[in-house]
Amino acid sequence: MNWIALIIAGVMEIGWVISLKYTQGFTKAIPMIFYAFFGFTSAFFFSQSLKQFQWALHMLFGWVLQS
Repeated sequence: MNWIALIIAGVMEIGWVISLKYTQGFTKAIPMIFYAFFGFTSAFFFSQSLKQFQWALHMLFGWVLQS
């Protein structure tokens, strides 16, 4: 389940970036709603996937990101 949540978070992240393009400087209302939706769901699924990973995997990701 944790890998599925991580994949969903990645797909939502792509939607988040694409919807940012269509907000045109946050002047369009409908794309801003999609921007908020994709951003919140991406953060939610990413946090859910991290809750289920083991600590060793957390440390590995932290070490790689700090390098």
